[in-house]
Amino acid sequence: DWTDLSALDCFCSVEGPVAVLNNGNLQSLRGLPLKPHLTGSLLIAGNPQLSSLRGLEDLVQVDGHLVLSGGPLLTELWGLHRLSTVEGDLVVSGESDALDIYALGALRHVGGRLAVAGWSGEHQERLAQAE
Repeated sequence: DWTDLSALDCFCSVEGPVAVLNNGNLQSLRGLPLKPHLTGSLLIAGNPQLSSLRGLEDLVQVDGHLVLSGGPLLTELWGLHRLSTVEGDLVVSGESDALDIYALGALRHVGGRLAVAGWSGEHQERLAQAE
């Protein structure tokens, strides 16, 4: 079990879907070789020690679904601060009662279902106006 994904630094890029699942020691996504435009879906779930989304800083568009099921240590979504477009569903849930979703401020379009823990009606109205 890795604590980060720096062992993947040898990859230039990833095309298609990406799943980061069920690693009990994973604390960070650093080293994940994603380009700003991911042509597939991104699923991050079952990583109870994940405390940071750092490693996703360059991600701007996801052509598929983006599903993030955070554990109790993930309290903020910084790392997704440049994300503007998700063509499929955007689902963010967490075990933390204090999930800070303000890093999603660049989000302008969700093509499918939008389900984000802590996402108030005010945020949903702003997103609807941006479309």
